[in-house]
Amino acid sequence: MEDDINFITPKSFRTNIAFQWVSKVDIPNPFSAKTIPSRDENFLVIHCRSLNNINFLYLLAILQGSLISNINILVVLGGTMGLAMELIILFLIKQFLKGKYIR
Repeated sequence: MEDDINFITPKSFRTNIAFQWVSKVDIPNPFSAKTIPSRDENFLVIHCRSLNNINFLYLLAILQGSLISNINILVVLGGTMGLAMELIILFLIKQFLKGKYIR
């Protein structure tokens, strides 16, 4: 428990973007599962610490089935995980190279 408090939990507060993989399939007993849930059976929750760096409206238009669950949280379907991560990181790299990156 001490490691969770000191090392795992604080990472969310220290990173600019946190990606969390959430399953849509409820498995009460994970040892009884026959297969691993596919990408389409999962969501990707993207938490952005700074709103200045991410254009959420652009991401909503490009990523089908995505939604904003909070002012700085974007939820995308698991199948679009790669594209979502690519768009966000590409946008941040462009801002960084232009010298407009603000924390």
